[in-house]
Amino acid sequence: MMNNDDAIKPNTKVYGFLGEYAQQDRFSVMMNSRFKRIDTDAMMIPMNIRADDLYFTISGLRHAKLNGVVISREYRHNVADWCDAVSNDVQVCGFCDIVTVREGTLYGEIFIGRALNRLFSDKAAQSLALYGSGALAKAVLLHVNKSSLTTITLFNDRVESCKELIDTLGDALEGIDIDIERVNNERSADFSPYDIALNAADQKRLFSPVTGANTVVDLSQAGSPFSMLPASEYLGYDDILIYMNASAHTIFEGTE
Repeated sequence: MMNNDDAIKPNTKVYGFLGEYAQQDRFSVMMNSRFKRIDTDAMMIPMNIRADDLYFTISGLRHAKLNGVVISREYRHNVADWCDAVSNDVQVCGFCDIVTVREGTLYGEIFIGRALNRLFSDKAAQSLALYGSGALAKAVLLHVNKSSLTTITLFNDRVESCKELIDTLGDALEGIDIDIERVNNERSADFSPYDIALNAADQKRLFSPVTGANTVVDLSQAGSPFSMLPASEYLGYDDILIYMNASAHTIFEGTE
């Protein structure tokens, strides 16, 4: 158990949270609260890293005292090529948001997709409106069979990219009723029939929906149009940190 003084003892596992503004992010604060709550002798340290120093920081993990690091959103597309080995999720999605250090070897993984599916199950959601078809959408859909979801509709102005996404994932979507809805400046998106709407798009623009879903989940930067949607519940980055912490921890521990 980590003591009340937050001291790092000889056997304490030490992790880092790497970001340009890591100390302003609540990820490490919430993770340390989790470690204390479940009596785990571990600590996460926020590490402010400039983009120019990211490669040297990741490479140096092989000889550092850290057991692993979580990568902030702005850097997660830079890290995969610098790992010694990566998971199937990383190969499919093309990004890496967590690195474990195993006897000097860097192993890249993704936790965000698992975290969001934990959230869906916790909300007992059966239907999802998924806005976007890029890397984050892939990470979510790869583990959707572990959630409570049975129906998913992809909203996008590029139907071809949605079809490509579905074809790429193949068996991961088995048993899921999946559809595609084209949206553009003339055809807005109606999220009202869905339990949850997730903003998985990289861009900030959003084709105005008729109404929001029961729950809106948004991981984008501040000022996202999703924050304006009428909904019973809006969950931003800070609101789902507990799910992100849990998924990252299980990857660090090798239990997922």
